[in-house]
Amino acid sequence: MDTQSSEKQFTASTPSVRGKNDHAWKHFSLTTGVDGKKVYNCMYCKNSYKGGGIHRMKYHLAGIRGQIGSCKKVPHDNRVMMQELIASMRKDKKNESNDYDMGGGDDEYKNEEDVQEISNPSVDVKGKRKASGTLDKYLTPRTTSNDPSLKSVFASKEAIWRAKMAVAHWVYDACISFNALQSPYFQPAIDVMVGIGRGFKGPSYHEIRVGLLKDCKKECQLLVETYKSKWEKNGCTIMEEG
Repeated sequence: MDTQSSEKQFTASTPSVRGKNDHAWKHFSLTTGVDGKKVYNCMYCKNSYKGGGIHRMKYHLAGIRGQIGSCKKVPHDNRVMMQELIASMRKDKKNESNDYDMGGGDDEYKNEEDVQEISNPSVDVKGKRKASGTLDKYLTPRTTSNDPSLKSVFASKEAIWRAKMAVAHWVYDACISFNALQSPYFQPAIDVMVGIGRGFKGPSYHEIRVGLLKDCKKECQLLVETYKSKWEKNGCTIMEEG
């Protein structure tokens, strides 16, 4: 009897706790439709969805086909974060299945309504989306028109191992110091390349030696100029260690 009571208490409390602290709220706003139902508005693609709950919205950002339409404008880092959150939740659910009768994958949404996409006013009669702002040009575009399947979203351990081995071979062959992997620019470089997708060609010897070097120098000069503009007002102190 106590076991059944605790199971009911767990089931009843989970949605409220999950909804209140869910990371997906950072990417969605909540409004109420004319029928009184909750409407979830994606801050990236501006699409609105009714039903499904905030948990289902993670699939929208993660780009996992089958649960909800995929967001085409979410930044790559946020997409990967949602994919990792879903993978972690699935793992936790599998571990807890011995203690709670939570059922299969379909039971995960047994208390949630089917997702219904609401027409976006930013789409005109011809079906062409109007410009939603200058931010779009900075977001990483998708490399394919098809939504990834669940199998392709969660890379296998072997695929991850092959990717790391490719980096290791390059480091060993070029005699690169292992400390180079601790550079704050290392992981961002990988993230940008992953965002571009398969087929990306790395910079050539000439590009690194000439063109990109000049671009980096210009970046540094612009950074210094931003500080110089404040020196006249705030002053500048030069310190030297003996």
